[in-house]
Amino acid sequence: MSQKGSLSVMIPAFNEERTLELIVNHVLEQPEVGEVIAVDDGSTDGTWAIMSRLADNDLRVRAFRLEANQGKGAALRRAVAEVRMPFALVQDADLEYDPRDYPTLLRPKAATRPCARTCGGGSTCRAGGSTSSRTSPPASSGSGTASMRCRSATTLAAERRARS
Repeated sequence: MSQKGSLSVMIPAFNEERTLELIVNHVLEQPEVGEVIAVDDGSTDGTWAIMSRLADNDLRVRAFRLEANQGKGAALRRAVAEVRMPFALVQDADLEYDPRDYPTLLRPKAATRPCARTCGGGSTCRAGGSTSSRTSPPASSGSGTASMRCRSATTLAAERRARS
């Protein structure tokens, strides 16, 4: 299975003008990357200007801004709502993680179909013979039990946009 262009990289950033451009360029060098979703979490430095310029210069980069600092969780929720690719990961803007590790991270997923679960977070679950990470909060099925339907990240993002 080719993984070229199948990865959404979510980059939450708060006052990261010193490292943002470098990390985005390293991320874009990876053939697995189909899009970069950069979210400025109310920065007071030049982060937003850098993000905007990067988005103007490369169609794979989409930049979003939270007017006030709301924390990394809020920035990630904004990014998750924009995911278009079958796989997604978080890349901190401070150079903590190395984008050259993406193929290693994706290798176990090559044997399974992409799946975002509605049954809870943190562990693995199986549906239709495939194994995937649980990535969404529990969804009530009316009887108080979690729904076990398997839906793609793209479907989940579309549903979130429809609700808002």
